[in-house]
Amino acid sequence: MTQKPKAKKLLQVAREAWDPEKIVVQYDDVRLKMLSYAILAPNPFNKQPWQLLLKNTNEINLYIDPDRLLPMTDPLHRLIYVSQGTFLELLSIAAKEFGYKPSIQLFPEGIDPVEKTGKSPVAKIIIEKTKVEKEDLFNQIPLRVTNRRPYKGPPITEEELNILQKSYSEKNYPMRFITDAEKISKIANLMAEAFKIEVYTERTYAATPKMFRFNANEVAMHRDGFSYENMGVTGNIKFFAEKFSGRDKSFSESFKKRTVNSVDKNAHTAKTFGIMFTQENNRIEQVEIGRRYARVHLMATKLNLSMQMMSQILEEYEELVEVQKKFLEIIKPYKGIPQLLFRIGHAKLTPHSPRRKLDDFLKS
Repeated sequence: MTQKPKAKKLLQVAREAWDPEKIVVQYDDVRLKMLSYAILAPNPFNKQPWQLLLKNTNEINLYIDPDRLLPMTDPLHRLIYVSQGTFLELLSIAAKEFGYKPSIQLFPEGIDPVEKTGKSPVAKIIIEKTKVEKEDLFNQIPLRVTNRRPYKGPPITEEELNILQKSYSEKNYPMRFITDAEKISKIANLMAEAFKIEVYTERTYAATPKMFRFNANEVAMHRDGFSYENMGVTGNIKFFAEKFSGRDKSFSESFKKRTVNSVDKNAHTAKTFGIMFTQENNRIEQVEIGRRYARVHLMATKLNLSMQMMSQILEEYEELVEVQKKFLEIIKPYKGIPQLLFRIGHAKLTPHSPRRKLDDFLKS
């Protein structure tokens, strides 16, 4: 069943940021050109938790948007800081493409306590016009997508894993791939268990329906979150889901059960799980691991691989403690602290998630 013209137009506008070549021509300020690419960074729930303050002619200050946190599932804002890192990496790649060297200073005014997150800048970026080496990952920025479909096809090859492994310097931030079928199945089982806890814990589940966009009008209104299309639901199934599974049904038992089953199914289709580690669990490392994740995802895009961060097991609230203990047993031996967990495979592309206009990110 094809989309109605109005709905199709609404979705096109909500996703217009993914054609940045058309967007950047309107800007004289090169920083806005770079930032048009940076806002395409992966981030949890597609919250887009970034605020930007431009100073002088060569300075950008990156802040966390305190109105775009995930206080129930990410109470210490760990994933929000990770997404500051993904943003900074795309900004750095884009700056080089436009012929500028970016100098990034993290936490120039110190690190905010949890209760004051967003008060101080996460980073100050100074750009300098000079001769720089461009990165071929730049071309992957508007192509990258978080693919939430079931994964199919052959296993990930050793050559592909080696290329992903070399996409960034692993020093202090090791990455490990789980390719053993038995371990993949065990981790997938824990994924489903963790997500079931999230869904059936009232305070943590609230974020899912809040960020789900049930139809084209909601996508166009908010330009964030994710929709049925982003989940790989299309055709007649999408039509009936939008018609009969709206926001008013999102707290029903049937909707919750379908949501859990979807995550369970998708997790079990992973061809490989990737885990990225830090030495500690501080804010600098959280930002830095985000930068590295962005590079891996861009490289996966270049290799025509699909990726999805699946964070439920590592979320920091008390109901998940026992699940996390089981997870740590499965991945032994390991060094450091597992920060990010993601699946890799092959899947038909899904549409891009919506993005807000660049002006919406700018602080006055």
